Amino acid sequence: IDSFVRESEAIAVPRVRWPVETQLTDGPGIFGYYSADKRYGTASTIAALYEVGRIWQLRRAAPRVGVGDISLRGGGDIDGHASHETGRDVDLRPMKNDGTEGPVTWRQAKYSHSLTQELIDIIYANGVVMVKVIGFNDPNIQGCVNWVNHDNHLHVRFYLQDEAPGYPLLELGMNNSPPVRECQ
Repeated sequence: IDSFVRESEAIAVPRVRWPVETQLTDGPGIFGYYSADKRYGTASTIAALYEVGRIWQLRRAAPRVGVGDISLRGGGDIDGHASHETGRDVDLRPMKNDGTEGPVTWRQAKYSHSLTQELIDIIYANGVVMVKVIGFNDPNIQGCVNWVNHDNHLHVRFYLQDEAPGYPLLELGMNNSPPVRECQ
């Protein structure tokens, strides 16, 4: 438990650090493509990923959603990553248009813009925990920001469950947002 001071009250208020103890294993619609020891996350992050896989599988039998690095058990540094320390950052492969499960960049002919957009919309509308940001460099994808070295994978950062749990709210003026597109 960490403590922080609420400025308006100047008292210490406990703040929970969510444990990075839940390992993602292959499941319906989802599979890991890197080492299992780097696929630990918070319980809400892993639950959100399983929900994304479940929804994806209901829509199509193949390809499945590929999950790369999340975090080490207990958190901490992963070589080659500036983040992935708190169990809420996840690398996912963009989707291919040939039904196979392999690496692809958004610039290659086998990359599927439409399937990747559908995946991103499902991620935003997962219903378990809200998404803070998705980094990916296809300039025609909605709901992503451009991140250096993210031509071949999506970098999804979920909120911690105490920051933004539950279903994304659909509000007037959210036209063409990922949750609205998924609801439609």
